[in-house]
Amino acid sequence: MLKRLVLGFAAAKHLQKPIRRVATIQPNIRTRAFHEGLAFRSACDFGRPCDCSECSNVRRKPICEVCHILPTAHQSSIYTWDRKGVPGYNLRSYCEDCWTKYQTRLHEDEQKAALKRAARVKELDEMMERVKLIRGKERVPVRYAVNRFIEGFRSWNTQQLSPLSESSRAWYQGAFLRSLSQELQIDKVRNKYLCNKERVDAMDFEVWFRAKWER
Repeated sequence: MLKRLVLGFAAAKHLQKPIRRVATIQPNIRTRAFHEGLAFRSACDFGRPCDCSECSNVRRKPICEVCHILPTAHQSSIYTWDRKGVPGYNLRSYCEDCWTKYQTRLHEDEQKAALKRAARVKELDEMMERVKLIRGKERVPVRYAVNRFIEGFRSWNTQQLSPLSESSRAWYQGAFLRSLSQELQIDKVRNKYLCNKERVDAMDFEVWFRAKWER
């Protein structure tokens, strides 16, 4: 009887112990997020997406991932972000023919992007020349220019901006001070930054933003 009580008490005490759960690290869908082997340690970025020689070989497919017929001869590596903002390397295997087509398409895309950037820079320069010719005298705080930019950004950008905090507005103000100080005639008067209202009204902030920040 006593033995049964002791065994029952020990079993109840065991059941009251907290269950210890062990978390396992899942590899990145697009690439291995953590280095697998002990070799090539100096070439691998631990704890971050990696495309070192060993991790690339792990993801390398024996058959081309485009035509699914010929054996793999080359592998591409592109650093991207998924829809949740998680970074990673997009590794893809190519045969010789598909690799040539891929390189040709990549070169054409780079040329188109370069022409697009050049057109944006030219449009920005022409707009800035028109703005510099304005001789307005009305002075307003730089916050006025920040508000004009935010209103325009909400109208022509597909992803609407959420209400900005004071720190975000301060960041945009700093960007204007660094990039548009002369064009908007920004000066510091009694610990306040003032700008030319007529020049701000003439500014096309969409042209400025796309030429400076978009690629």
